[in-house]
Amino acid sequence: MAIQGRYVLIQGTLDGKDLTILNSYGPNIDDREFYPKMQYLLAAEISSTLIWLGDYNCVLDGQADRDPPKLDTKPCMTKSLGEAIQNLALCDIWRIQHPGNKDYTCYSTTHGTYTRLDRIYVTETLSQRITKTQHLARYLSDHSPVLAEMKWGPQIKFKTTWRLTPEVLSDPEGRESVVGAVTDYMAENWGSMGQELMNGKH
Repeated sequence: MAIQGRYVLIQGTLDGKDLTILNSYGPNIDDREFYPKMQYLLAAEISSTLIWLGDYNCVLDGQADRDPPKLDTKPCMTKSLGEAIQNLALCDIWRIQHPGNKDYTCYSTTHGTYTRLDRIYVTETLSQRITKTQHLARYLSDHSPVLAEMKWGPQIKFKTTWRLTPEVLSDPEGRESVVGAVTDYMAENWGSMGQELMNGKH
């Protein structure tokens, strides 16, 4: 099966750090070639941090991620996905944060089963930045959205006070900018009286 049209790959930087995000949709059939192709794609494009998420259409643990528990119905795809996750050194961040939970993202009316098909895998270094994962309520789909909140970059403490420095007033453009800002403020908050004050009439 071709992988065209079954994934979206985004690469970029966040706070100066490389980041790769892959969203994939696994086949509904037991395709043994799909996840090896995904692994090959990521091995060629992967950065130091990777988020691989989506609907995998199979589970790696039939006991923990399926109700009623049973072996996966797609053994070839399950095996190849497990190998890809291991080779790329990824971890299931929701399962790490909810090790004993029985919670599912999809209900199949056809088979009468609950499964956790929708997952987020991340590199180990990135897992330390994810502070919260959660399955959200289903509305327009038979799948639950999976939420992950991430802390990125250093904690920045902002000062709550500001002081106009002499260097700004000594620069002609700086003075013009300050006068314009004060004029706008006075006009907005004091009306015609503010304009008269700025013109030196009071």
